[in-house]
Amino acid sequence: MYNGIEIDMLSLGNADCILVSFWSGFSVRRVLIDAGNKGDAPIVRAFLRGLKVETIDDVLNTHLHDDHSGGLIDLLSDNTLKFGKLWCHVPHWHVESVDKVYAAVKAAGAVDEAMNIRKSLETAASIFNIAKGRGIPHEEPFKGKRLGNLEVCSPTEEFYNGLVAEFTDAEKIKAEDAAQKRYDLQNVLEETMAKSILAGSLADSSLLDDPQTTPENESSAVTGTTHDGKVILFTADAGTCALTNVAKSYKVAGLHWMQIPHHGSRRNLNETLIETFAPAVAFVSAVGNDKHPRRAIVNAFKKLGTLVYSTHYPNPGPLKFYVGTVPARPGYDAATPLWDEKKLEKKGEPVWSSELASILGGR
Repeated sequence: MYNGIEIDMLSLGNADCILVSFWSGFSVRRVLIDAGNKGDAPIVRAFLRGLKVETIDDVLNTHLHDDHSGGLIDLLSDNTLKFGKLWCHVPHWHVESVDKVYAAVKAAGAVDEAMNIRKSLETAASIFNIAKGRGIPHEEPFKGKRLGNLEVCSPTEEFYNGLVAEFTDAEKIKAEDAAQKRYDLQNVLEETMAKSILAGSLADSSLLDDPQTTPENESSAVTGTTHDGKVILFTADAGTCALTNVAKSYKVAGLHWMQIPHHGSRRNLNETLIETFAPAVAFVSAVGNDKHPRRAIVNAFKKLGTLVYSTHYPNPGPLKFYVGTVPARPGYDAATPLWDEKKLEKKGEPVWSSELASILGGR
């Protein structure tokens, strides 16, 4: 008889797909959180097939950026899979007129942020229409809604409406695009200085005092659950505004496990939030470059004693975490915390220990 939670984070580079399995006795309820880019759908399908998963009780699309939602278009179209319910926001329902959004996008010009908004609207329509065509029930994931044992902690509908309203403001779209370009330029300058002046000692950079991310990221559905008093938090690409609201509304201090948002970007967390969450274990889905995961973010968690794992390290592969009792899963070895591979090898100690007994990485 089982009584536990399994978390599988797939390795898709800078894209997200997490399978959460809630075990009770010999029955299981599964929630799929996002499905990566459109090209990742075969990887997600193969992973599910490997676990003999044919039914997903709840599909949660946290937000409509392609690296979270693109794979769902093909996955929801796969008639070999059964879906109980689709949870995703439909921004069209929260603006006075979609034509106004497209007018704002056009007025903003061909900037990256404008293109992202257009893609988000098109993806939202595709996902909703596919689910409707298959007769899959749909609901928007707002605070307080429950996907089985998983509760939506953010956004509230009011908060979401405010974010979507920015889609009709051409000047805000331009400002966000300019802010992203400044951030990218700052990254390039820091990396150049680190390589040419101090041979990498600046690569850690630092946490931002007031990190800002896009309205689409802030609209991410943040979800959480507990097992035997241990709190687990899934953050998608939520930023400081959304996560601060979560910290005010829920008991999320000293988490047991959390997802580091936005592939470890420096634009989504500040020192206060990291110190509040202070998880025992944190996972991040990332490609493994200077920005994702950001070394300053990882080191801030490690400073608190958090064991941080990334899907790219030391070799790309899915990560698995569980609490309670779940079925045994062959083919997994103990994972290695970020940047600890050489340290462990030097000590001659096995990676596996009682402390890491529930943290497994695929090979």
